Amino acid sequence: LKEQEKVLSIEIANISRILLNNEIEKLCDYGYSTKSQKRGIGLTRVKEIIMQNKADMLIRNVNYGEDNYLSFYIEIAKRQENC
Repeated sequence: LKEQEKVLSIEIANISRILLNNEIEKLCDYGYSTKSQKRGIGLTRVKEIIMQNKADMLIRNVNYGEDNYLSFYIEIAKRQENC
């Protein structure tokens, strides 16, 4: 979690096999899962929340040490508060 003056940044990363771009593009599709059936709703909901809040999400493979991680990087513009 990184907080700058106007942007809140969050990164969540899990160890994963390397996913191809076409697989990454499907991750937020309703019902799509790399695990099993009766899954694939969570990231769809995350995408909806991000769109409602005019935020951005980048999903990518990242190497940390010898391991590949699937990284979900989210940037949310901070709302201005009135004094």
